[in-house]
Amino acid sequence: REWVKNEALSQNSTQAGGTFRHSLWLKIVSVVTPILAELIAFVDVDSNLKLLKDIFVGSSDWIGDLWLKFFASPQVTPLHYDDFLSPTEQEPRLRVLV
Repeated sequence: REWVKNEALSQNSTQAGGTFRHSLWLKIVSVVTPILAELIAFVDVDSNLKLLKDIFVGSSDWIGDLWLKFFASPQVTPLHYDDFLSPTEQEPRLRVLV
């Protein structure tokens, strides 16, 4: 809730977005996009996303199921929100580390 208040008080963000609602949308996109990109980069190490694509094409169902179970396990993917933060600024990184 603090970030909403900060966005409301920031004249620059409201001017850039045009409306308060659009400013909040832009803020959410600016935070979620780098985290999602980093998550996809993590999952796609060794072309793992190709296995997921094969599920939708209709082949290798058991491999896709196994892959999804692996990545649903916290022991295999020990990712936390703090892992996506810049060590110096403690805010979501703007660039993905690959």
